[in-house]
Amino acid sequence: MVPSLRRLIRGAAPAVCSTPAPLLLPPPHTADGTDQLCKEAQANLPNNPDILAFKQCAATKPISTSCCAKLAPFAKYAPCLSNDMYATAVNNYLGGATTIDEARKACLS
Repeated sequence: MVPSLRRLIRGAAPAVCSTPAPLLLPPPHTADGTDQLCKEAQANLPNNPDILAFKQCAATKPISTSCCAKLAPFAKYAPCLSNDMYATAVNNYLGGATTIDEARKACLS
């Protein structure tokens, strides 16, 4: 398991791992810098080719280690996933290809 991926998934509320891509909702208001981080994710991740590649490869079960590794560069966005609003957006973006919980289990085992 890629250490930064482990941080991404553990740092997320039970809900991308990832994923990260559809952070299209307003960011939560916090004093710890999460606001700015989530705004960055919101602006940059939805069309990121690595996020799109993860979504595609995660549809094949079991999710492979190489697929999980595609999320490693996005570990810094894990705090955004602790907000239910973002977790829901990410799961909606994944559109049934996987879920944050499923990716967490596959990528951390």
